[in-house]
Amino acid sequence: MQSISTEVHEQLKELKKQNQIAGGILTATPNQIQSNIKSLQNEGELVLGYFGVSGVTQKKELVFR
Repeated sequence: MQSISTEVHEQLKELKKQNQIAGGILTATPNQIQSNIKSLQNEGELVLGYFGVSGVTQKKELVFR
């Protein structure tokens, strides 16, 4: 099982909404979707994307009959 944060969920939801309204990923978006990625060379440059990490925990149990 994998879970995502509320912020990632909101990012994906906004991207989906933009794609449905605008018609596709290559269509210009009506407004900038909030991102947690910034340009190091140009702070004013708008960047699309979201950086996130997650962890995986695995547990094995053997049942002998």
